Amino acid sequence: MIFYIYMKNKILKILEKNIKELYPQNDLSDILKNFEINIPDKKEFGHYSTNISFKLAPLIKKNPVQIAQDLKQNILKSNSFIFEKIEVANPGFLNFWINSKIFLKELNKNLKKTYYF
Repeated sequence: MIFYIYMKNKILKILEKNIKELYPQNDLSDILKNFEINIPDKKEFGHYSTNISFKLAPLIKKNPVQIAQDLKQNILKSNSFIFEKIEVANPGFLNFWINSKIFLKELNKNLKKTYYF
């Protein structure tokens, strides 16, 4: 479970960076503290999922699906190697699949920090 939290925090930082790049004119500090990144119950929704588009929509005055599309495109420009796939699901969720090579690399790195062999 520790590893899932580690990867969740990594996605959180990626989202924060990309939101600030896409919407620098808005003060989104409260929203960046109060959105969810979950591990979905169903495999078809990815390894992780977030509702950030719904939280941003009222402030940015855009449809959550459009915000999710914008985030997806921006994230893939600079972090495409981390994700196997990012999917926008109606009504505006962002679903993430971690690249298996990155997953194993990060898991190995995390284990070395956590346990002494």
